[in-house]
Amino acid sequence: MIVGILSAAISTLDSIALTVGAMIARDVVPSLEAHSDARQILSGRLVIVAVVLFASYFALKQAAIVDQLAALSAAGLMVSVPPIVGAFFWRRGTAAGAMAAIIGGAVVAVWLAIFQGVSVFNPVLPFAVGGMSVVLFIAVSLFTKPRAKALDFQSEIADQLTHHRAW
Repeated sequence: MIVGILSAAISTLDSIALTVGAMIARDVVPSLEAHSDARQILSGRLVIVAVVLFASYFALKQAAIVDQLAALSAAGLMVSVPPIVGAFFWRRGTAAGAMAAIIGGAVVAVWLAIFQGVSVFNPVLPFAVGGMSVVLFIAVSLFTKPRAKALDFQSEIADQLTHHRAW
């Protein structure tokens, strides 16, 4: 059981380090300077090492902030659910509504987890964050206009869904 837990933790850390390293190398570095493959690879490797060292430091310190980070990571995932579901199933959803849901939900998550001390095990946190994200996504989307060139997911993938009998 301990080996399974340790393997899952290492796998998660590997995934996070590789994702953050790739994001920095592919998205941030090219926008800051001239495109260079060697520079991207070096920056990605440095970021991966930094993420692993940062995680190792917190693991060895057994810092109290780890509990708060766990609560915020769960809440952070919750704020993205309404915009993602809305993008696929509600044609009236807007980019402004998605941004409001993400930012408003994040503010509620930080406020509850850090300033109010709500635990990740308390159902108030996910329900409050999810509820705020849903309300903001719907309300702001209703008050703003969708962009004319916004991708209509349903019509774009309808042929493929029908072909594969997904609907």
